[in-house]
Amino acid sequence: MQQILTNFGQKLAKRLLFLALTCLLSLGGIFLATSQPSYAQIQPPPPPANPQTTPLTPEDKIDRAYTFREGAGIQEEMRQKSYEEELEAGTGTKAVEKLYEENLKEYKESNPGEGLVEKTKDAIENITGK
Repeated sequence: MQQILTNFGQKLAKRLLFLALTCLLSLGGIFLATSQPSYAQIQPPPPPANPQTTPLTPEDKIDRAYTFREGAGIQEEMRQKSYEEELEAGTGTKAVEKLYEENLKEYKESNPGEGLVEKTKDAIENITGK
């Protein structure tokens, strides 16, 4: 009888030891997982703004392009010239939109049949009641 009790006591001690070690490892894993963000890299502060940066005039842009390469300077001159011509002609986005509307009206007059998009719009308007 005494041998059975000592054997039972040893098995119980081993199981309790195993359970205690398992709990200890689990708690260690939890604390390890919660400390991971402390290893994260801190973002560097943004660079200070340069007070000397000002928008360049078209002449400055052309000069800068010429210092880089002659071909780049020529391209910059052409770009500035075409930009100025567009400003003088007044062909901006408003003029392009007007031209598009005129072309659209002409197209609708020459093709009076409704397309799939128009039919779908009408069906949606009928369904929603707008």
